[in-house]
Amino acid sequence: MADDRQPLEESDVAHALGISVDTLKRLIEAGEFPDGFYVSERTKVWHPKDTDAYLHLRGRIGLKPLPSSAKKQP
Repeated sequence: MADDRQPLEESDVAHALGISVDTLKRLIEAGEFPDGFYVSERTKVWHPKDTDAYLHLRGRIGLKPLPSSAKKQP
């Protein structure tokens, strides 16, 4: 089954993990979280499945919902 969720930007990933953006960057640098991919010159995103997998490995299942002000419009 395909994962049709939208890619997450850096701040969204940090929020979903319950950590700061700086901590997310440290996890990526240490090889503990997968690096994202660029969708434009300055915008890096992550597949929600990568975040889900990280949470699953740490005993927390599923993404935290984004605050309503942070939800992206299609």
